[in-house]
Amino acid sequence: METKLVLRRPVVVLLGAWNPAIFTPEWIAHFLFEYKDGDNVTIGMIQEVASGEHIIFIDNIGISASTNRLKFFVWEENDIEKLPSVITKLYETLPHTPLGDFGVNYKFTVESPNISIVESLETSEFLDMEFAILRQEIKTQLGRDESSVINLQRIFDGNDFELDLNFHFSVTNAGEILELVNAGICATCLAEAKKLIEKIYGISESTCEGFELDQPVKGAERQ
Repeated sequence: METKLVLRRPVVVLLGAWNPAIFTPEWIAHFLFEYKDGDNVTIGMIQEVASGEHIIFIDNIGISASTNRLKFFVWEENDIEKLPSVITKLYETLPHTPLGDFGVNYKFTVESPNISIVESLETSEFLDMEFAILRQEIKTQLGRDESSVINLQRIFDGNDFELDLNFHFSVTNAGEILELVNAGICATCLAEAKKLIEKIYGISESTCEGFELDQPVKGAERQ
């Protein structure tokens, strides 16, 4: 079985009342990455065809803004450690933004899973006696602690097995978010996700699958 950590999903999602219009490449480079006028910065822009999402990448961190969600992507697994600095600068720059909860997300795929994983998704309804089962999805919410839950989704389409983990945190202010983020919650959730899938399914993550260089990417130099 080949297992991949899929980095095409946003690692962090911040709920709130955002103004997408201000999240231009120039604004992001200046306020979130502290580039100054005259500095050279490589800006990558990715348009996700399936979702229509527009992602701006600077220093291997991708940002996509909508009116109620701000999403952060990473190019490689090691880039996760850059997120606390960027998110801290975000709230320092926009301290009065109305906030909601936030989530940390990790998705794994397993190609050609073994029979024990496939059998773990079977139910006692015997639907396969009447129909061909084309796709199975199971969603479970797990209590993590008093202020957070894990939304675990398992999907099998007959070929690949997907494990989608959303760590959802209930917060009341930016200070609580920054405390969690700067304490390393993104790395902590990844470690917890890997431990969970190894313990329950015997799966050890081995490689990463991120954005491809042959996607529609535009590079620019900001002078």
